[in-house]
Amino acid sequence: MSANDYGLPRSVQVGERELDINGYGKREILFFDAYACALYLARPSSDASFIMSGDISTAIVVRVLANDPPDEFPDKWDEILRQEISGRAYRRLEKAFERLSTGDKIQFLYGPGQGTRVLLNDKQVVSDPGHGLMVEILDHWIGSDPVSIDLASALLAR
Repeated sequence: MSANDYGLPRSVQVGERELDINGYGKREILFFDAYACALYLARPSSDASFIMSGDISTAIVVRVLANDPPDEFPDKWDEILRQEISGRAYRRLEKAFERLSTGDKIQFLYGPGQGTRVLLNDKQVVSDPGHGLMVEILDHWIGSDPVSIDLASALLAR
């Protein structure tokens, strides 16, 4: 299936930069489609270390595929979010996550000097001034111990 078939855009705007899709894939849990996600960069790269350590514009877009998505953060996300964002921002994001349904779009957008923004269905839920939140989000998908090796390879277009 193409990225478009999953409802993932070919490009994403982060500040003044247009980022193109680097790779995309689908996460399955117990034989069910959970979500599709894509990594967006200004220039293609398969180097996870560079993507995570470089102060470069980056985006991750997630499209919920599950018919009954979970109403709470996965444990790993919970740890990341509690460390990286304020308690108030955490509660806003938690409340938005509780209302997730099939077809919803979650965007994690980072731009140097702009920080990281999290959008749900194109509405900003949280912003964080630094790069740390985006690094942790990227680590979840393309880091040394990704949630899925197959998905990490797809996002890095290996």
